[in-house]
Amino acid sequence: MIIKKPSLKNAYSVLTMIRTYFPYVKNNIEKIKKDFTNEKNIFFIAVEKKTIAGFIHAKNQKNKIFILGLATLPEFRRKGVASRLIKKLFKYGKPLTLLVEEENSNAIRLYEKIGFKKKGYSRKTLYGKKIIKMKFNAF
Repeated sequence: MIIKKPSLKNAYSVLTMIRTYFPYVKNNIEKIKKDFTNEKNIFFIAVEKKTIAGFIHAKNQKNKIFILGLATLPEFRRKGVASRLIKKLFKYGKPLTLLVEEENSNAIRLYEKIGFKKKGYSRKTLYGKKIIKMKFNAF
């Protein structure tokens, strides 16, 4: 498994994953390519035998890294892909924050295993679902 920055030729695969796992996010190929090259965006992909097994997309903000999206293909889940993608963000030396649906117990368990702590609920909901704020700060 290789964790690396995506090239523009990876945009279609990442867009397909975003549309599958984050259908409420309005994206198109031009926006993905622009996000790949925007210095405030952080993108990494996990590649296994020419297959993009997962990706992480985050925003590099002044005092923190905000994780916007993290997804892995079902056949690569529970194999450490998501953990490796998150840990790639450690090199920035800033606290990591994210939002996760309260019902997504698998993701919450993963984040807590890495060291994220629950910091309360977002005032907003996602299609009526409660959203938990989580933070990792080991820096």
